[in-house]
Amino acid sequence: MSQASFNRELRALMRAPYALIHLRTYEEGRALHLIQQLARADGREVLEWDALGGFDGDNPQPLASSLQRVVIEQGAPVFVFKDAAPFLRDDPATRRRLREVEEIASRSRKTLIFLGSERLPIPDLQKDLTMLDMPLPGRPEVKLECARIFPPEHFGEAEHEALVSGAMGLTLKEARRALVRVRQQHQEAHARNAPFDLEASILSEKQRLIGSDEALEFFPLAEGLGDVGGLDELKRWLHERADAFSEEARAYGLPAPKGLLLVGVQGCGKSLTAKVV
Repeated sequence: MSQASFNRELRALMRAPYALIHLRTYEEGRALHLIQQLARADGREVLEWDALGGFDGDNPQPLASSLQRVVIEQGAPVFVFKDAAPFLRDDPATRRRLREVEEIASRSRKTLIFLGSERLPIPDLQKDLTMLDMPLPGRPEVKLECARIFPPEHFGEAEHEALVSGAMGLTLKEARRALVRVRQQHQEAHARNAPFDLEASILSEKQRLIGSDEALEFFPLAEGLGDVGGLDELKRWLHERADAFSEEARAYGLPAPKGLLLVGVQGCGKSLTAKVV
C-alpha cells in the first residue's frame, strides 16, 4: 500500500465507528505525527498513553484503569496507546475492560489506536479490532530527508537520486542514520582528496542495517545482465521497462513495476537473473 493510500485508509477508519485500531509499526514518531495530522484536520484531540507517564506524562497508571479515561472524556478524541501488547497479554482483567470500553467508544465515535510492532493478543476482539501495517516511507519522504542531509545545490541530480534510491526500503530513522553516516564518510574522503562512491556507500550502509534482520538477505549490485547467458527476450523486456523506475516516470504518474515471475528447471539461472534485475 502506498503512503497516500494508507493515509486515506487510516483517515476513513478514524472517521467511521471503528473504535479499535492496531497500527503496527516500528516508527512510533512518524505514526504519531500522521495520527495528529489526521485528527487535527477533523478537529479532534489526540491523547497519548504510555506505561511510564500515563496520559498526563507524569502520572503512571495501569492500562486497565487508564481505559476509564476513554469513558469519561468528553467529545470524540483519539486515544493512542503505546506498547500496550504486554499488558493485554498478561492481564485478563485488562482485556475484559477493553471489551467493555470498545462498545462505549464505538457509540460515542471515540477511537483507540494501539501503536507497536507486536501483534495484540486479544482473540475475543479480533472481529472488532482493525489492524493496519504502516508502510515504510515513500520516495518523497526519503527525498526530503536526503535533501536536508545532502543539500542538492552541493550534489548533482544523479548523485542525489542514487542516494534516495539506496535509502529506499529503510525506516525513516534508518534512512537518516545511513545518510548521515555516508555524509561523514564523504567528508572524510574529501579531506583526504580521495575518490568516493556515494551510491556504493549508501548501499553498503543499507546492507549493514539489513544484515541484522533474520528475514531479509541483502544482495549487492555485483552482477549485470552481461553475466546472464542467453535469455535475450527477457533482457530486451527489462531494457524496455528500465525507464519505468525513473524519476520522470514517477512525475508522469506511472506506477513502478511490481514484480517478475521466473519459472524454470533447476540451474537455469533464475536466482542470478533475480539478482541482476
